[in-house]
Amino acid sequence: MAKEILGSVQIAGLATVILAATPDVLSWHLSAGGIVRAPAYLLLLTGLYSGVRLFKTGQRQWLASSVVLFGLMVLSHPTYTSFFATSYLLLYVAYDRSLLGLVRGASVAAGGFILAAPWWTHVLNNYGMATITGAAATHEGLINELPLIIARLSGPFHAGNAILVWNVLIFVGIAVLLWRREGVLPAWFALAVLVMNEPRFPLVPGVMLAAVALHSLLTHQLGDGTDADWQQWRSVARWGIRGSVVVVVGFMIFVGGVYASGSLVGGGPSMVSFIDDDDMTTMDWVQNETPPDAKFVVLGDAGEWFPYFTDRTMLVGRWGVEWTTPAEYRAQLTKYWELSTCHTEQCLTETLHRHNVNPEYVYVPTEQYAALGIVQHQPPSMRQTLVDSERYQLEHESEGAAVFRVVGEQDITRENSSHSQSTSSRRTTTAITTENVGDGVAFDQFNQRPSTKHSTGPR
Repeated sequence: MAKEILGSVQIAGLATVILAATPDVLSWHLSAGGIVRAPAYLLLLTGLYSGVRLFKTGQRQWLASSVVLFGLMVLSHPTYTSFFATSYLLLYVAYDRSLLGLVRGASVAAGGFILAAPWWTHVLNNYGMATITGAAATHEGLINELPLIIARLSGPFHAGNAILVWNVLIFVGIAVLLWRREGVLPAWFALAVLVMNEPRFPLVPGVMLAAVALHSLLTHQLGDGTDADWQQWRSVARWGIRGSVVVVVGFMIFVGGVYASGSLVGGGPSMVSFIDDDDMTTMDWVQNETPPDAKFVVLGDAGEWFPYFTDRTMLVGRWGVEWTTPAEYRAQLTKYWELSTCHTEQCLTETLHRHNVNPEYVYVPTEQYAALGIVQHQPPSMRQTLVDSERYQLEHESEGAAVFRVVGEQDITRENSSHSQSTSSRRTTTAITTENVGDGVAFDQFNQRPSTKHSTGPR
């Protein structure tokens, strides 16, 4: 696709290497949940290439392949489908703009939906349109707000992390192409930033922009001159530029390798694991040693797998609640986040009481764990205060998780001012916004306050 758009094998090669080393691409498609997103990403990239060829050549074989790929895309992932469709609109404007081209684009959409119709007809007949629209209403809207766009683009500059290299190269690539009056990739990047709510989508044109920036450095003319000193300086400068490009690309590959390996990044693993062997041991105990009708509250993202491995009821959880109502999803998301970021018995008890949740057991991670994909570090005080409490009785413990049975009530009335102070001190202040069905939530790390911002429309 990069070769087709930019007309250069060298730039296409650079773009491919950069994409393969991009942390956002790796973390979303190799980590937990990637088994769904990775095939969708393959269909997306293949479909976009087919779309470029379709609108450039108008050949029928590209129409057929685009229809099939879009149909498979509709069946695989709704968020990727949104980017597929909006990108086709841009490709039409960039390379065709004829009535026949518009008909071809409409044929791709119609044909894809027809191919996917048997499945979606079955789903709608069983569950109704209200279930689908209700799930869609739990996600962010199609148009991102300007402050959020600015925050996401400038975030790496403020944080000073490795992603800054990608952002700088993308902006340089935009400047280079605009200087050359080649606006397709800059427009595509701007559209993706405006419409899509995850960096992995703007990075599709973004890696090509970064490759343009690096290639322009390699091919930049340093001027003419016949003086021997000038010739020597130009030779040194040329090799210096080449060496710098090699260092930058090598650094990007190194960063990508660190993320792909699951190494520690920013104080936590780059590929967050929601469950481990300790969780599996504890869940086996739950399945074998607790009543089949026992009701649990599970702290952390291990709750995603808890009902499957234990066959027990979980009272608080965001998974699957998208298919009820947006209000119920927001309520469950709030309960889940507040409970999963508790690190003392007092916090846990107060939060359960405030939300009127009455479990028979509480599943508590006792070491490092994830909540909404964010790494949490459980202090020893959590286990100790639960053990010391008359309300909870330790029933089972592995190295990384413990199960407490709720055995009594305590007076949890607190002054409002005291409650407010304890709440602010015990929670990680990371804003949360809903993401697409099946993916849970995305994180706005630039708004330092808890949030449950939701708007209608697919993400």
